Amino acid sequence: MRFLIAVTGAEGHRALLSWAEIDPDPGQARVLLATRIDGTPLDARGPQPVLPQDRCGARHISGLTAVRVDGGYGGYGGGPAAEGDEGV
Repeated sequence: MRFLIAVTGAEGHRALLSWAEIDPDPGQARVLLATRIDGTPLDARGPQPVLPQDRCGARHISGLTAVRVDGGYGGYGGGPAAEGDEGV
């Protein structure tokens, strides 16, 4: 549950998801990666994440250029990761 997923779009926009949001047990929310809209490929614009639970579109990212999954976080103090914790 300590993993974070950061996505970056072609225009430099970024969004952050928590692992709990996409885990089927606590979150029960699907996060999809769209490669087509209404059957039309997004080749020119690039793929985009689809977050149906976000009703206002605040985390809309188009032209996805990077996805980073990281779990190397320490405790609440924001310090270094505990021994044995490694980023992905």
